[in-house]
Amino acid sequence: MFTEHKSRAFMLSFLITYIVAWSISDQFFGMIAEIAPILNGILKVLAILSVVFLSLEGFAHFKFKTNSSDMLRGAANKLKSYKPERTIRAEKEINTDVKNDKKEKKQVNKSLKETKREINTIDDMNDNLSDMETLLKKKGSNLDNNDIGKLRHDIRALSNEEKALDSSDQILTDSLNLYKLRHTKQLEETRNRLESVRDNTERRPLLQLIDDHKKALDIIARIKNLEEKGKELHREFRRNMSFAMIRLNQNQAPAAPGYINRARRYLSEFQNAIKHQRSMERDLLDIAKKTIYNLKQEKDALDS
Repeated sequence: MFTEHKSRAFMLSFLITYIVAWSISDQFFGMIAEIAPILNGILKVLAILSVVFLSLEGFAHFKFKTNSSDMLRGAANKLKSYKPERTIRAEKEINTDVKNDKKEKKQVNKSLKETKREINTIDDMNDNLSDMETLLKKKGSNLDNNDIGKLRHDIRALSNEEKALDSSDQILTDSLNLYKLRHTKQLEETRNRLESVRDNTERRPLLQLIDDHKKALDIIARIKNLEEKGKELHREFRRNMSFAMIRLNQNQAPAAPGYINRARRYLSEFQNAIKHQRSMERDLLDIAKKTIYNLKQEKDALDS
């Protein structure tokens, strides 16, 4: 039984022999046709089948080579696009961190607008307290019912404004807790990624990220300490305003200015704390921008 290669060789040899014989002397096939017409017909059929067979073989071989080239190109592209598990995991963490840092940047910007509003509110409160203190010192025990009614109204209005500041404090507390959670998690992930990196180009943004997260956590801790101080100043402000109201209700107006003056001092200290907090929030915003940049640098180093 002929194998595939032997069949191809036989067909090719027969076809070459047939063509050579025919080109040398076409009388040769004429003699065969006279002596054995059936044999002549068989030779012609074999010649035609050889041409067809070899043509089909050539087409199949060309198609196989084309398919093989396509397969090789596909394999090369897959090999080129292959990423180690470490790289895939790192890119996933980087994408999540960039998303969270952009969110934090937006939240800090919102907080900066809020602290600016608080500073302006405290300015207005201080002006009102100053007017109340001036009135009390000017009239003393000669306050009439209209004056006392106005003072009581102003103290209640100040208390409502101060409660609005309390509400802002709670929003700040929640935000700081979220920032701390994010930076702690990102710091741990970044340290883990650094452990598996040896290339200096890849290590550089990772080291910068670790430094950024440490700074952010330090700023968050300082803002939280400042926040605690602010709560204490709030309590003292409320306590002194409450005593001022009590003195007015007990017709002891001359004793009220001292409490209002102390309330003003506590309010001014609270305003200074907010200004300091606002400065640190700007630092936190700068760090959020830097971490986004360094995360992108790390991703570029992974892809290079």
